Amino acid sequence: MPNPGLFHRSRYEYLTSFEEEFVQLRRKGDTQRGEIQAFFRRVTSGYWKRFHWKLSLHEDPPVEPNLDEEEVEPSPDAGEVLTEDELKEKEEYIQRFNGSIVNWFYRRQSAIKRKERPNPWKPLFDALLRSTKKKPARQPAWKVFMSDNGDLFKDRFTYLKNTEGKPTKMEASQRCAAAKDYYGNLPPGVKEMFEAQATEQHREALRRYEEPAFASTDPLDQAEAIRTLSNVAKPMLDAIYEFTGGLNVTLLAGRGPQEPGGAFILSSIHSGKTFGENPQQWDEHDPDGFRKATFYFAKFLVATSRE
Repeated sequence: MPNPGLFHRSRYEYLTSFEEEFVQLRRKGDTQRGEIQAFFRRVTSGYWKRFHWKLSLHEDPPVEPNLDEEEVEPSPDAGEVLTEDELKEKEEYIQRFNGSIVNWFYRRQSAIKRKERPNPWKPLFDALLRSTKKKPARQPAWKVFMSDNGDLFKDRFTYLKNTEGKPTKMEASQRCAAAKDYYGNLPPGVKEMFEAQATEQHREALRRYEEPAFASTDPLDQAEAIRTLSNVAKPMLDAIYEFTGGLNVTLLAGRGPQEPGGAFILSSIHSGKTFGENPQQWDEHDPDGFRKATFYFAKFLVATSRE
């Protein structure tokens, strides 16, 4: 099951009741952006009708309200008398937390997809980690909180960045400071939850560390590895360019058909561009020359075919 994050018990049940609808909207694509926005307005409106903004995250409301799901925006001051400062605090909290609700849906779907089809490059990454001869360390609970809920302290981070005027290289430390500050004010029960998550993540990291690294022979995993090749190779090519002081690198990768009617695969990945006002990669700078190079590489791939 994906990490539920901040939402538990009745909050979790409320959000998961909308999951199938969210999945269907996502399948329609970006053309239905307006529908997704209306969907989140309805979800967040219903959330604030059920859970008072000052109710602790690890507490359920005393009585489950009987509410319909009309698309009504939560009124910042409905049913309570607030000072101007309190009203501002509530509006800011609701706006910020609405972002957490939106992110919960996207993160959860990403986690489900990862669980359904593991990253085929993971054995390679794990092998590289083992080559350092350092076992993975347990992350502090506040770092687990930061990785899952960065949107909650984004305003605090922006404030520190703007007021302290730190250089760009200090932004990571500012972000950590903002996360620690926010995490320190969480209720003890919520902190215990993130401590448990940190322990479980460390246990899983140690298990992966001890596992032998084998490339998958599953055709679906291999197809996914081909699809995501650039995600792995491009950072490596960029590192070669950087560490060698500017060696330009082009990777041509491909395979001839492995069975009658099979696919012919050919892809290219580049690092390094021309100088000038309009920097270009090899395929952009000299399209004809690049086509000739790929043509001869493709002839070689034909010889690798198993047809």
